[in-house]
Amino acid sequence: MKNIKANQFFTRQVFAVVFTLLLSSICFLTNCSSGDLSRSRATAAIGEAANFKQAAVTSIDVGWLPDARAYCWQLAKDETAEEAMPRAKAVFKTKQPQLLVAESLGLIRLHFDSPKLGGSEMDMPTDLYSKGMGVWEFKTRAELTDAGRALWEEANLNVNELSLPLAVRGAPEITGIVDEDKITKRVEFTYSWKPNKLGQAFDPNSAAFNELPEDLKQIVKTPKFNLFGTTSKMVNFTKARKGVAYFKKYDDGWRMQNLTLG
Repeated sequence: MKNIKANQFFTRQVFAVVFTLLLSSICFLTNCSSGDLSRSRATAAIGEAANFKQAAVTSIDVGWLPDARAYCWQLAKDETAEEAMPRAKAVFKTKQPQLLVAESLGLIRLHFDSPKLGGSEMDMPTDLYSKGMGVWEFKTRAELTDAGRALWEEANLNVNELSLPLAVRGAPEITGIVDEDKITKRVEFTYSWKPNKLGQAFDPNSAAFNELPEDLKQIVKTPKFNLFGTTSKMVNFTKARKGVAYFKKYDDGWRMQNLTLG
């Protein structure tokens, strides 16, 4: 009888210890502690924020890109679309080389079709304009390959058929936690972009850049094209960037209210 009671007592003690450890683990994972906001909890909350996990992207939706048409001047009245196409592609390459870079890495397929010959334009070379030459224009479209979709999967993000990820943010590093008032804290942190192979291709010091064709290398070295939705604007992946997050204390712990990324 004594052995039975001893075993029951031991079982209850073990159950109590296991329950306490389990509850502590759940509280740690869900930030249910009512204590002070730790750096580890702030780091986890910032890293899981939806806008923090967003990738830097470049659009492959040609219809949304400025200067995304493949075009060239007509050089002779009997010139064919096939003869004009190489010049049109060359013009397109200088305007949207990021698409040619993505294609060279096997991330997208580019199509130039539906040739159309229009009339003269005022910005044509004077000699061609005076001869009444026109402008060849080729409809351009791009589509993701399986390798392009894999870039999204590697970033743990849903596939966007109209763009490609270039980089994701690395883990935030907390630089300070400041009390705004009794229930509000401002968390200051830094982070850096972590480029994938496509993002690295725009860094002249990377192996991915060295794999590009020579003509594309020269264009990428002097960017005058649309990469992130703004002409001539490129992300510096090596630069440390700053961010600020605000946390508010509730009865079950600290919750992030706002996140601003620099």
